[in-house]
Amino acid sequence: MALIPSVARLPQLSPVALLSFVVVAAIVAALLPYSDAIRLAASPDATILTPQLDVLRQLGAQSGSGFAGFKSWTAAGSPAKCAKYAGVTCDAEGRITGINVTAANLKGPIDALSKLDALEFLDLSSNGEVKALPQSLTKLKKLKHLDVYNCWIEGQIPSFLGQLTALTYLSIGGNPLDGAVPSSLGSLVNLVSLNIAGTGEDGVGGPLPSSFANLKKLKELYLRNNRFNGKLPDFIGDLTNLEQLMVSKNYWEGPIPKTLSKLKKLKYLGLRETALEGEIPTFLGTLDKLTYLSLSDTRLYGEVPKALNGLVNLKELYLQNGWFYGPLPNLSNLKKLTEIDLTDNYFSGPVPAFLLRVKTVSISGNYFSGSAAALPCSDQFSIDRNCLSAAPAKCGGVASQRSTADCNKFCGTAMAAGACSGKGVCVLDMEQMLDTQAFVPICKCEKGYWASHNNLRCSKNNTSMEI
Repeated sequence: MALIPSVARLPQLSPVALLSFVVVAAIVAALLPYSDAIRLAASPDATILTPQLDVLRQLGAQSGSGFAGFKSWTAAGSPAKCAKYAGVTCDAEGRITGINVTAANLKGPIDALSKLDALEFLDLSSNGEVKALPQSLTKLKKLKHLDVYNCWIEGQIPSFLGQLTALTYLSIGGNPLDGAVPSSLGSLVNLVSLNIAGTGEDGVGGPLPSSFANLKKLKELYLRNNRFNGKLPDFIGDLTNLEQLMVSKNYWEGPIPKTLSKLKKLKYLGLRETALEGEIPTFLGTLDKLTYLSLSDTRLYGEVPKALNGLVNLKELYLQNGWFYGPLPNLSNLKKLTEIDLTDNYFSGPVPAFLLRVKTVSISGNYFSGSAAALPCSDQFSIDRNCLSAAPAKCGGVASQRSTADCNKFCGTAMAAGACSGKGVCVLDMEQMLDTQAFVPICKCEKGYWASHNNLRCSKNNTSMEI
């Protein structure tokens, strides 16, 4: 078994050196995620078939001397052992089964590849002159791994890719694509990893095709930096093998679907920079395999649920630039947490003790109160723009904190002493704040008491004093 070496890293290796690298790389690759490598039955001593070599020579010649594999692919003479041709793997009959020419200055068109009927692995990523995928690639019925990330492929995703039903890995992200994702990709029922990440400019859009519900084997789904809209589909929760769901920087809206509670294998969940709204659902705390969770820059609001204390494997938590408020719960079970960012929210109350053992912390731009004297503030523990007292010089001193007036307008600090004295507590109306971008304190009353909108006093009748 062998890992296919990249021709960009191995442009001039001798057959012996190349073979040695392949053996070492295969051992290292065993430690990598499934998406990083595919192993093929390789026969480096097999002599490459002449028609197969002709394909290499054609691609090498049209790419020119700037192509990293130019010398080995275009060398004159009779066909040699497969190990001579950088980035190429063959089977025992001398047929090419794998090509890895990552960032090698390969130039299109690549129609000739359709003649390699035994091809299982094709990595052309970061070759900006490829530019197009020909329909003739549908002849590659054995193709399992196709990576054309960052190849400057423009326009819509070709619908004919849905005919490559042996694919387990497809990466077409990092290209200036547009239009809707073809529903035909739902025919790729063997996919384990699908990457359609955009470039941040334009991107594919519309709702996610319902045919994606067929992709039951998916472990990785990357859709970030695009223009997807509508609600996150409920069927994503039926893709129960998912380990990575990265759908940030899109136009998703509505609440986080309850069906995500079924993704018990999920390790990475990225929902940042979307229009998702509502409170953080408590079911997220049951996804105890999560190591990465990003809910920043959304319309999510409310208190952080104590249920997140169930994320015992979490290493990174990002909630910055949001509408979260109230005291931060004691998440002391998150013993593996190394980074947490709460910047620019409405958290109040004392700084929880569990934060003191997290390597990288930012609580900047909130309303935390209490003494800052014992906080380990540094470049990795940021506390500025809060309502903390006794902030030492190493933390930026008192000047780094909010003014008394700013702190007093926030319910839960100085205002709370006289607010909601009639059987209620002062809270923030986050829905109004999302619309008005301003503080809207209201009274949350106990049962049997009533408060009119935008006031801070509860009573048993329908009279209340506006503040």
